[in-house]
Amino acid sequence: MSCKAISAFANDSDRRAQKSAADSRVRDARAREIEVRNAVRLIEIDEAMAIIEEMIGLFRAETAGLPARVTRDLQFRKTIEIAVNDLLALWQKLALLARPSRPAPPDLWAAENRIYPQTAAVPGPRDPTLTPYVVEPERMIASGKYRRAVLVFGAQTGKSELMLDCAGQRLDQRSGPILYVGPNKQFLTEHFEPRVLALLDQSPTLTAKLARGKRMTKTRKMVGGVPFRLAHSGSSTALKSDPAVLALIDEYDEMVTNVNQQGGPLGLVERRGDTYADFVCVVTSTPKRGQVATVEDQKSKLVFWDVAMSEDIESPIWQLWQQGTRHHWCWPCPHCGEYFVPRFSLCAGRRMRRRWRRRARPISNARIAAARSRIGTRPK
Repeated sequence: MSCKAISAFANDSDRRAQKSAADSRVRDARAREIEVRNAVRLIEIDEAMAIIEEMIGLFRAETAGLPARVTRDLQFRKTIEIAVNDLLALWQKLALLARPSRPAPPDLWAAENRIYPQTAAVPGPRDPTLTPYVVEPERMIASGKYRRAVLVFGAQTGKSELMLDCAGQRLDQRSGPILYVGPNKQFLTEHFEPRVLALLDQSPTLTAKLARGKRMTKTRKMVGGVPFRLAHSGSSTALKSDPAVLALIDEYDEMVTNVNQQGGPLGLVERRGDTYADFVCVVTSTPKRGQVATVEDQKSKLVFWDVAMSEDIESPIWQLWQQGTRHHWCWPCPHCGEYFVPRFSLCAGRRMRRRWRRRARPISNARIAAARSRIGTRPK
């Protein structure tokens, strides 16, 4: 055997020995990791909450007679009782913060937690089936599948309610900082901020998590230790102040294209989410004017909006929508069950009018349509 062959064999043996030693270290590390993992005892959340409530009960029982044991002065006793009651309230609040809410998509969460006042058009618990076209977008936003969601809505069709549903569900179940961006300061303070306060007061869990007093301002609400910030597109400082896991941009077509020579509001807002892997930016607006044609899909026979040239469209939200998947909301016919894209051309004629009850309120007809087509269980 030559010297070269002997040297190659020795080198190969050394490499095999090194590889075997490395594999052995990896196996030992995995074995230690499994041992540590098995040593940790996981308990159910109900069991943990029962332990906390038992601790609160013991604390309450032991401190019930504390003022009488400390002093005979009645005024001093009252001061001690107030301090003890404050501590008990703090324990109760900590227990409520520790208990997670039942997982639910935004539409079901809103139906359980949001209640409209008697002054609203439809008072009582929120009914997502009255605006069924917001159900699937809300669930898509909550899933975090897409980093940007562009939603084109008509005027007064539920854009703000969709955003409030998503914000409330996120704050209640997966708490994280949220940034809402409106078109101007007046819209922010006079229109949207009161609706945010109503949202936080309607849900019992959010009400308990809301920090009131000096920590709550017109444009910043602290919920469960994380901020819900309200900003407008004219302030570059507000758009760059806080990171966010969920960004909500409302009425995008009414915003300026360049904020203080620092770029558009969409770019500034999306940079706020670079530190979060599950960041989602929701952009909604009522579109402006433009020339858009329709095209029929040969497979489904559905009529969709066709992609138009950018110079034919004045609407920034429509241009953003054309860059994405271009999902359309399809409605099942209450008679034959066949899906179609709602258009004004389908809402005229004697045949269409016969679908609704005469002399019925619009809300009644909406509930009839939801019941007939079973919108809540047949989205497409």
